Amino acid sequence: PEWTRIIEFEAPARSAAAAACTTEPPASAPGPASSPGPDSAPDPLAERVDGDVIALGREVTKTIAQFDSIAGGLAPAELRLAFDCLSVIIAECDLETSFRFSHILANHIRSVDGMGHFWLPRELDDEAVRVLEPLFDATVELRLDGTELRQRWHFRDVDLTSEWLVL
Repeated sequence: PEWTRIIEFEAPARSAAAAACTTEPPASAPGPASSPGPDSAPDPLAERVDGDVIALGREVTKTIAQFDSIAGGLAPAELRLAFDCLSVIIAECDLETSFRFSHILANHIRSVDGMGHFWLPRELDDEAVRVLEPLFDATVELRLDGTELRQRWHFRDVDLTSEWLVL
């Protein structure tokens, strides 16, 4: 817990698709942060950011810098950031702004040799996925096959797609 930070972000709701989201940059232990539901209480340990994506970006960047400073320089993949706010940002901003935000955040993560896991629950052929996908090393598709969750990886730099694998 001392190496985990949770940042909750709630944009001013402009549409029904907009909801609260969290981003969790742990220095260890990967895994996506979960969005608080409309009836859930805020996490007392979370840093809350209200406002726009600029405020969110500043808070995440500040947190990454704090981890880097405390560690005296992070080892590769020591910083792992789970980000589940893309749907909210896309709902609140235009796609160009969402692209810029994601590009800047991905570059901050790369600058400390970190790993970022960005979650966007949309089909692979969705316009937002097609626009944002070049920012990342890989895209992972998920599907439920009966009762088994499966994944298929798409690696951009080597133009390689895996078979469907049991998760």
